[in-house]
Amino acid sequence: MNMPENSDLLRMLKIPDFVVQLSEGLIRPVPEFIRPATGWIAYPPCFIPVYEYGSEPSYCGILKHWFCDRQMIYANLLAYLGYYIYEKSRSSEQFAIQILIKRFEHDEDFSEFLTEIGNSLAVRDVRSIYDLWERYEDGCYPMLDSFKNDWPESLKSHFQEEYHGDLPSDSMEISHSNLKRYCSIEICDTDTEFESRVFEEADSLPPWFKEENQEKLFYELLNESDLSGCWMTLNSRGWLWKDLRKALSALAVKANNQNFHMLCDCWLSQDHESFSEGF
Repeated sequence: MNMPENSDLLRMLKIPDFVVQLSEGLIRPVPEFIRPATGWIAYPPCFIPVYEYGSEPSYCGILKHWFCDRQMIYANLLAYLGYYIYEKSRSSEQFAIQILIKRFEHDEDFSEFLTEIGNSLAVRDVRSIYDLWERYEDGCYPMLDSFKNDWPESLKSHFQEEYHGDLPSDSMEISHSNLKRYCSIEICDTDTEFESRVFEEADSLPPWFKEENQEKLFYELLNESDLSGCWMTLNSRGWLWKDLRKALSALAVKANNQNFHMLCDCWLSQDHESFSEGF
């Protein structure tokens, strides 16, 4: 039986077709910046790569958490910064518009070609977005309906309203019940006052934030049938890929979920060890 690919995972999660086509290299809106994900950069199981970007090992893709109440979002994964992950877009529509605006930066004038690119990304009002961007540049985002009431973390410098997403944020109450909804790569290495506050509250930290023996912790949580804790442990720093493979397989057996098995098969088929020993 053939192993599933990332594009199969995206379809299973009902991600729009344009995102699947981006992952397959069928749409190349900004070829100078956005490249199809080739799989040479290792990544944790909570992440599904869509494309590579930039000059350092980085992915843009889907952040999908299992066994907990978390919204699926688009995120950037910075492998060269200890696999720090942050929110890029809170919806497919936002994701498409952000890519389109990145394309605007490469063109001197509006053209029918930009309309065609927008259409390939399922964006219809391309000219009106371009006119706002031409006048305000990145300051146009608060004026776009797709961003007004639910802006992503990556654009927080452009908004005065409170953040309504469920990624870690400065306004979040630091407590064990809140922090246990996150893995360490969603908070660590942000170099912010918020991160400092989180680690000052040692009593509130879930055990997987401490990175001492993730493998031992994982199997303890597995024996307790704490699937959410197992999942967050798997996606927190302190693993060798070879040990993470065994643990993920054990979680798949315990979970007995067909869609989760598909995710595991896809992740396990990647040669993460050729990039690094672990994370």
